[in-house]
Amino acid sequence: FEVSISKDAYKSKEETNAAIMGDNEGRVQRKNLGLKDKLCFKTQTVTPQELLDLALHGYTFCHPHSGFPSYNPQTHTVYLRKDGYYTLAAKSDQYFCGSSIVVIDIDETNYESARQFVSQLSMTPTFWYTSISNLTKDKNGDGKLDARQRIGYAFNQKIEDKYFFRYVSSLVHHQVELDTNEEIKDKCGLKCSQYFNGTNIEDPSVNTDYGISNIIYSLSDFDVTAKG
Repeated sequence: FEVSISKDAYKSKEETNAAIMGDNEGRVQRKNLGLKDKLCFKTQTVTPQELLDLALHGYTFCHPHSGFPSYNPQTHTVYLRKDGYYTLAAKSDQYFCGSSIVVIDIDETNYESARQFVSQLSMTPTFWYTSISNLTKDKNGDGKLDARQRIGYAFNQKIEDKYFFRYVSSLVHHQVELDTNEEIKDKCGLKCSQYFNGTNIEDPSVNTDYGISNIIYSLSDFDVTAKG
């Protein structure tokens, strides 16, 4: 399937934050961290294993976008770089061109680990991995560090319309909520313009876990029966 992959890998939360900063502050931060470019993407064809490997090594990914201009002279906005990567300005709902994956971001849960959370799911994810801030934050203030993860489901067809994508993603989110008996607090995965940061498996201080089933689902598996 197609997915858009970042030009650079980001090995820390500090680097991922600097990659999206604008103006001079962002340029200074990126220079200090040895980053040459602001976050940008290029659409590639990958397998679930290849996407997982990229995420584990710090690459950010998002759903594919196209149909944007190269440059808007009125606003001085660059959409397409000379190296073929598209910018954050192009990563918007209006330029979404379809995706074969739905990704759910879990950043607040009562489960002790991402693996325990995933084990509750009746629909085994195609792939999943922990975020770079896994087991470092107590977001809900209950005295437990949150198991933070991203769960991906791949489908055998492209979900082309942005409204249909939100509908499909909402059903997948709902199934995860039913299986875990927990509400997903941040449903950013409903947005077709959402991007997802990777982690840094090479850093022993980062608590990393992941899994892959390579299962490719059909929309009917999640009771999607029509474009609604």
